[in-house]
Amino acid sequence: MKKTKTWIITCIYLQLFFVCFGSPCTNPLTDAVNDIEKLVGNLPNDYIMRLKRVPAKDHLAKHCWLYVMVHELSNRLELLVYKFSTTSQNYRILGDLSLIFREIRNCVHLNEQMEFVEEYLDNVSDGEFVPRDFFNSVTSTFDVFKDINNTNYNTTCVVPTSDPELGEYC
Repeated sequence: MKKTKTWIITCIYLQLFFVCFGSPCTNPLTDAVNDIEKLVGNLPNDYIMRLKRVPAKDHLAKHCWLYVMVHELSNRLELLVYKFSTTSQNYRILGDLSLIFREIRNCVHLNEQMEFVEEYLDNVSDGEFVPRDFFNSVTSTFDVFKDINNTNYNTTCVVPTSDPELGEYC
């Protein structure tokens, strides 16, 4: 009996150790990423999608860019999914992509950065994109997430007062 109790306690401590000191985030990217091409193929080429796309530039750190794009793309995908029948392939693919973005939001603790994200997006105008360009932004965001996942950031995100290419913000 004592040996069994010892093993149970050991297992509990081991699980606590993994929860406390394990990776803050597993890889949320699934095979659904491979379905993006199918989705683009299913949408008309002249279908216009709106997005506040932030170019990956030197004036914004990678993790700050990721916060902004994850927030923006999450919202746009959530709106887009409801334009399709629940039985369609597009609905399933968009639902899977939305789930990936929700998991990324949790991994990067996006809720802690919402003030920065909202203030930054106030300075970015909506753009109109064809499906291929819109989903290229999705893929780029996934790539940046893969590059910086499980990295500790020592810089705080601050909204720049100007864009080197555009000048001062209004």
